Amino acid sequence: MVIKDSLSNSTRTYNEDYIYTSNKLSYVLDGATGLRNNIIDSNNDVVWYVSKFSSLLNENARNDESILDALSKTLNTMKEIIMEHVDDNYNPSDIPSACLALVHELDDDIELYCLGDCSIIYETDQINLLTNYEIRNLDDEAIKELVKIAHEKKISVHDAYPFILDKLISNRNLRNKPNGYYNLDIDEKALEKGRYLKIPKNRVGRIILLSDGMSAYYETMNIVEDYKDFFEITKYKKSTELCIELRREEILDKDQDMHPRFKVSDDASIIVIEGDKYE
Repeated sequence: MVIKDSLSNSTRTYNEDYIYTSNKLSYVLDGATGLRNNIIDSNNDVVWYVSKFSSLLNENARNDESILDALSKTLNTMKEIIMEHVDDNYNPSDIPSACLALVHELDDDIELYCLGDCSIIYETDQINLLTNYEIRNLDDEAIKELVKIAHEKKISVHDAYPFILDKLISNRNLRNKPNGYYNLDIDEKALEKGRYLKIPKNRVGRIILLSDGMSAYYETMNIVEDYKDFFEITKYKKSTELCIELRREEILDKDQDMHPRFKVSDDASIIVIEGDKYE
């Protein structure tokens, strides 16, 4: 695999996304913004989580076994570390978490894995999308309520946000539950709910890993129609240019009325990779 381009951008002083690239393993981690107090790092549990998870995963993925085994080992170690910081009465929603989009190269195959609302756009004989929809479905319900409140109170979607915090907290409490959504925290069983593919290397062309802050380019802000159009423009636009375009559209809709969403901007990450198909 050849890394063609990568970027992780935040409009804040800290970035809860995390990217890692190498010729064998690359991934995007999208940390979930905490809704309560930090329990591990006084500055930001989520930033700590994605950084620590990355260092452990890189260590566990050094051999040629399936990436699923490395992810399992990593989560088990994360659980051991985190549980040292909580007592028996801890609230599961206090545990930091993250979504993941990952590509891993074996001898003859490429492994793709995503959990949560990160996405992988990849090329075989066609352009394909690998992602999960549980978080999106919950978010869509909350956004409908957000828009309704804004309309009823005659305020902007941005100003209506505080009125749905209870809904967002309720949704967060559905993490890694059958009627909710799945992502990385300390629950190894959540890995079973991710999307996993193993594809022969010589069938895979371009691969794009995205956090949801970057897939907002086509999902929320509608700068292009869909993921296929987005795939095409990455052939001639650098990630920095795509991010500038995204941020410009977000600022133009700072009240969030044209493109309803929870915040003006989210951390945005992308990795663009060329596979073996065209070598």
